[in-house]
Amino acid sequence: MQIFEKHKNMWCFFLGSMAVCALPPFYIFPLLVVALSFFMTFLQRAESKKSAFALGYAFGFGFFSAGLSWIINAVMIEPEETGWLAPVIYLASGAFFGLFCAFPALFSFKFKNIYAKIIVFAASWTIFEWIRSFFLTGFPWNLLGTSLAFSNELIQFASVCGTYGLSFLVVLFCCMPVALKKNLKSFLIVALVMSAIAVGIFSFGYYRLGKADKEPTEYKVRIVQPSIPQRLKWSRDSVAQNFAKYVEMSAQEGKDSVDFVVWGETASPYNPKVLPEYVGEFMKAVPQDGYLLFGVLDYELLQGDYLHKNSMLAMNSSGEVVDSYDKMHLVPFGEYIPFRKYLPDAIRPVTNIIGEFKAGEEHKVIKLSDNKPAFGALICYEIIFPAEITDAQNRPEWIALLTNDGWYGMSMGPYQHFVAARMRAAEEGLPIIRSANSGISGIIDSYGRTVQKLDLYEDNILDGYIPKAIAPTIYSQFSNILVLVICLVLMLVILLLSYYIKED
Repeated sequence: MQIFEKHKNMWCFFLGSMAVCALPPFYIFPLLVVALSFFMTFLQRAESKKSAFALGYAFGFGFFSAGLSWIINAVMIEPEETGWLAPVIYLASGAFFGLFCAFPALFSFKFKNIYAKIIVFAASWTIFEWIRSFFLTGFPWNLLGTSLAFSNELIQFASVCGTYGLSFLVVLFCCMPVALKKNLKSFLIVALVMSAIAVGIFSFGYYRLGKADKEPTEYKVRIVQPSIPQRLKWSRDSVAQNFAKYVEMSAQEGKDSVDFVVWGETASPYNPKVLPEYVGEFMKAVPQDGYLLFGVLDYELLQGDYLHKNSMLAMNSSGEVVDSYDKMHLVPFGEYIPFRKYLPDAIRPVTNIIGEFKAGEEHKVIKLSDNKPAFGALICYEIIFPAEITDAQNRPEWIALLTNDGWYGMSMGPYQHFVAARMRAAEEGLPIIRSANSGISGIIDSYGRTVQKLDLYEDNILDGYIPKAIAPTIYSQFSNILVLVICLVLMLVILLLSYYIKED
């Protein structure tokens, strides 16, 4: 055991890296149990607050540097220009996001009773996952609740407590084995808690799905995924060919039987509002009594400068742009540069157009005609933010999600991005139609189940019916308030009782 104690920070880094294997697309959940149980063992033996903080930081460094390593693929698309950023991204991901594990470890240090320590760690981990969703614009990726997405039944509880609530239960479950001691009492407590979590979550999901209406709506969509390599997407020699491919795929047999043709994020290199000579080509892709929804770079003139907007436009069969949506949640270092004036020009990779994008101002519910269902629109990584994908007071009937995961190649990123859409559907009780230039496109029902999909790098179209929306879920009405209150109350109660709880 001395070798473990001597190099405990290194082992915690290794355990954090191992924990990533439980996330999509691997779902090796037992490794998360091992990782968190052994990490909690190290934390239980921490001699000081500084030591506990360091152990948590080491675990978090490993978890986030490995878990976000897929971002490196974006800078390797043009390695001669931005390849030098690869090690920077790996180290920076762990160095910054590791703090979100260090503080939960620190907060749990005070409690010597192992059950109290586990509960406080699980609750504070959950709170810091939530803080990660808005701190410095937010990046709630690698949420531990997504480790349950291998089962449709297990993610149904997100309709009550959201993905953060699932994260709390996952951490609680995975840390409990460390409480096992050589007595019957500890065995019974651990077995009872772990069984209650597993059986409870699964039974809730099994019952909920058993009552689900399997019949879709009468409205049909065509998803177009041309899988254009990112290197060619904005190449001057390829843009005309890329656009023609979108039009040709959209116009295949059966086009006029669908209500919506959906392209991905920035799918069109041509904006019909700026270049009306391309409207005729667009019209070839529009259903006879339907609409084409497509991503495009839009522009707004402000004080003599044209500001880019990452937008979705809706076009009818007459070639008119009848509505639009502007992306609200922009990607740091992709669509805008935080603290821009303090950074060197070389730190601006990822997007082909380097500049400040203008963010949209509000969620929109788009009703294109009386005989088509109203929908909300999201672009790219807006889907990763729990409780931020729609207006609860003005609820759409479905969500159109336009994205492009071509930046991230054959990595964890596209799979985790798709699972984020599944989690939002389960949380909100809304179907999601996800169209990616390259990635994983698909139809997701209101329970987070994948009805149909196109796999990563698959070059094809997908025709299918929009699933039905269901009644507003508990989560859609209360957002993250429920799970945050529970976590805070648990921590407060344990703090108040800490003087009376004795370690066995």
